[in-house]
Amino acid sequence: ASPPSAVVPTADVEIPVPNFAGVRASLDALRVSVVYTEEPQTLHLNHAISQTCLPGRSSARGRLGPQTPDAANAASPFVLFGQHRYDLVRLESSQVALADCKTAFQERRDNSKEIEAVRLRHRNLQIRYYEAVEDFQNRIAGLETR
Repeated sequence: ASPPSAVVPTADVEIPVPNFAGVRASLDALRVSVVYTEEPQTLHLNHAISQTCLPGRSSARGRLGPQTPDAANAASPFVLFGQHRYDLVRLESSQVALADCKTAFQERRDNSKEIEAVRLRHRNLQIRYYEAVEDFQNRIAGLETR
């Protein structure tokens, strides 16, 4: 028998390239399933909390039920007074805004009258200018013919 060889035989082994798109798709599917699993647990917990709070709310509503109309009747004059004061403040601010608008409108109206007067004066001056130019041209023509 021959002695064992110190040379280790080698083979070309290809390392597989991971499919990242497939891995991402698998992770996305896993994430969705985790969310679907956690949501019912959260809903059950919230439902249990709501169930423990409901009896206390019902008894409080029962105790407060008869007091509500009395409280509304007692508060009614104060509410009316507050509403009246609020309406007065709004009316006053509206009147101030209306006065400001009227002032601005009057200023614009005055400006438009001034602009119209300036336009009329400009038109009259333009007519006089053309008459003067025509007169000078006639004089020049008369002087040239002499």
